[in-house]
Amino acid sequence: MHRSIICSLALIGACAPQGEDTTAADTAQATKAAHSRIGGLVLSETGAPLEDVQVRLHNTVTRTGPNGDYLLEDITPESDLVIQFTLQGYARSYTRVSLNPWETATSNVTLLPIDGSDTFEGALGGTALVNQVSATFPAGALVDAWGNTYNGTVTVELTHLDPRSERMAGAPGDLSALAVKRSDTPGSLTYVPTQLVSYGMVDITPYGDTGEMLTLKEGAGATLSIPINNSGLPDEKQLRPGDSESSWSFNPDSGVWMEEGEGTVREGSQGALFFEFQASHFSWWNCDQGFVPTCASGRVLDVLDFPVRGATVRCAGGQTSSTASTDEDGYYVCDVLAGDNVSLSAATFVGGRSWEASAGGYAIDGSTASASDCQPLPDLQIQVCRVAGAITVENSNAMLDDKEEPADHVSAIFWTPPGDVAYCQNPWDALEEDDCWVGSSEEVVSHFPESAFPGVPEESRSVGSWFEVNGYRMARQDLSGLPYYSWQSHEMSSTGEVRTERPEFSVGERLEATAPGDHDSYFGAWESDSFSQVPNRVTFNDRDSEMTWTGGFLNFSYEGSGDGELLVFGSLPGEMQIICKVRDDGYVTISGDHFQEVIEGWGGISIQRLDTGLSAGPDGLPIWSQVFSGETKSLLIDQ
Repeated sequence: MHRSIICSLALIGACAPQGEDTTAADTAQATKAAHSRIGGLVLSETGAPLEDVQVRLHNTVTRTGPNGDYLLEDITPESDLVIQFTLQGYARSYTRVSLNPWETATSNVTLLPIDGSDTFEGALGGTALVNQVSATFPAGALVDAWGNTYNGTVTVELTHLDPRSERMAGAPGDLSALAVKRSDTPGSLTYVPTQLVSYGMVDITPYGDTGEMLTLKEGAGATLSIPINNSGLPDEKQLRPGDSESSWSFNPDSGVWMEEGEGTVREGSQGALFFEFQASHFSWWNCDQGFVPTCASGRVLDVLDFPVRGATVRCAGGQTSSTASTDEDGYYVCDVLAGDNVSLSAATFVGGRSWEASAGGYAIDGSTASASDCQPLPDLQIQVCRVAGAITVENSNAMLDDKEEPADHVSAIFWTPPGDVAYCQNPWDALEEDDCWVGSSEEVVSHFPESAFPGVPEESRSVGSWFEVNGYRMARQDLSGLPYYSWQSHEMSSTGEVRTERPEFSVGERLEATAPGDHDSYFGAWESDSFSQVPNRVTFNDRDSEMTWTGGFLNFSYEGSGDGELLVFGSLPGEMQIICKVRDDGYVTISGDHFQEVIEGWGGISIQRLDTGLSAGPDGLPIWSQVFSGETKSLLIDQ
């Protein structure tokens, strides 16, 4: 009789041989330090991917591929990590992200093309003028990377950003800042957090004639003049000619704006306003006013309503620009300004793609003022599938030669989520009641329906040298070269005798999972206290005779009927499979139309109750569980 009759009719590999025994070296995987990854996309302001952008975090450097994607690996989990993005011809940009252990956090960025460039001789000094932005340098004020005065030709790239324009998406970081706290103590300088309202930004980068980046000599300064814009702001936040206002620079180490000095607002032709100030170094510079922010909080979910951790959330309004990372439960906190209308956008990097959602605007009433008591915002749901594995448990018996044989089994497989929503379709939900699916054994594991399970995805991953469910430990093995976990049901003795050892599950039993973790797969040690429960088992009423189909309908009854639905699996001659969903009322009728293309011979039929669910896996991503409870008996196709 075909082996699949007494093995799983739900997933492949249920009776596959087990891998090698666990070794001390394998279990040591879990003792290595936790690490994480950061991935995302780098786009132009038109949304086109940018290739060959340098992406740097501390000493870890990579470059974007043809699709604008990048991945920084082996990153130590920390809060407020600042990533720098550089491509000549584009203004530098930065993002800030917080990392939880064993996750891939998301950090997307838009790079703005420079407005233009101008040149002068370093020995003589001069003014670089692009559109309405100017930068004036004293003679001999620039030095190279070794601190030598640069006297050759200087090329200055200038990029101006109007904060009231759509180009604001290309601003570095957000408008979180540290303002100088005024003190009566001479020489005392401390900072307090604030949220900025920006009037205009500029990025300035000077290069030597061989493309090397230049910096200002210590003690030297450059005079900058940039256009500023009041439009859309309330009267109390408007700047006027003659006003003194703070100048702020973006700190690439902390990822926030720092108050540095003061400048003056002057009026140009046709009422245009400009901000003039001294820059002591090269970075993004900003004309801003700082205000004490309030906060808003919400949650980011995926298509299964499962929390998305490590997502980047941007809160933006007429006066607000704030970004945050979601925590392990999918929650974020944004700094926002009272009285503003804020829109939300969230992104997560899955399967080499950025998946995004947006909503808003939401009125910020300013009634709260701390992260522990923030104005709540509605959940934001990203249409992305992040399912990363499936655990299958069978509480089943098989009737062979009028004898009841235990057929309990357990297996599991884990994979890198592909992201497409189709992979979150539960295959059993795809069937309507009283509907059947018929196909080959290969199709049932790869095409029923378009789902990542049942089957073995190409991006399978390891959770360690073993995986355990309720004390049944399965050594990692390879299935077509991919890591897989399955209980060893059969083994051959030295005398050639086949020994059978099956797990034993019971109705109502709570199921627990444990794994040691796998450093290379970004999985830490995992313990799930209760991921599912074994449902009531069903059995055939007539258990002492074989079932035969000779045409017409296939009818049978069973014990233990209950509410809901029942699944019927058939392993048919010629490697064909049939899967049906029927009402759980004690009686099953399957139309003979489903058997017309099946050849004569022996197969098996199985009735199962099913409990399915989602739980957090070892890297916080959702894991399917599917627990079958029923019975299998032989089926003769005799037309």
